[in-house]
Amino acid sequence: MAYRATVHSSTGVSPMEMFLGFKPKLPIDLMYPSPEQTPPPTCPQHYILWLQNTTQNAHDVARENLKRSVDKQKRNHDKHLCIRKYHVGDKVWRWYPPSANKKLGKGWIGPFIVKNVVNDLHYEISLQNGEPVRVHVDHLKPCYSN
Repeated sequence: MAYRATVHSSTGVSPMEMFLGFKPKLPIDLMYPSPEQTPPPTCPQHYILWLQNTTQNAHDVARENLKRSVDKQKRNHDKHLCIRKYHVGDKVWRWYPPSANKKLGKGWIGPFIVKNVVNDLHYEISLQNGEPVRVHVDHLKPCYSN
C-alpha cells in the first residue's frame, strides 16, 4: 500500500493513480472525507470513458514530469563531469572487460600509446601488433610508469 500510494518524485503521480485513475483512499480520507472528491460514475460505459480520460491525464502529467526529471538528473550528473584529454604519444591504460570478468582478473591492460585523437571522446591507440583501435575516453586512464 505504501509504495502504490506514494507520489513518485520523478513522475509526480502515484502508481495507483496511473493504473486505476484515482488517488488511493487512506485512513485519514475515510475519517475526514474532502468535499472535492467525486466518486467515479456507476454506469459501466461512463466509467470506462472516465477511466480512460483520468488515466490518460495521469500519464500525460507523468510524461511531462519525467522529461523535467531527466533534464534535472542529467544536469546534476554533468555538474561534476571531467573529461580527460590525451595527446598523441601519451601512454595510457585501456579498460578491457574480457580480462576483467575473470576471477581476480585485471581490467586494465597496456600500456598503449595514443596514435590519433579522433575527437574529444574517441582516441586511436596502437596495440602490441601495431594495429590501431578506436577507444572511448572512459576506457582509458593515464599511465605514469616507464
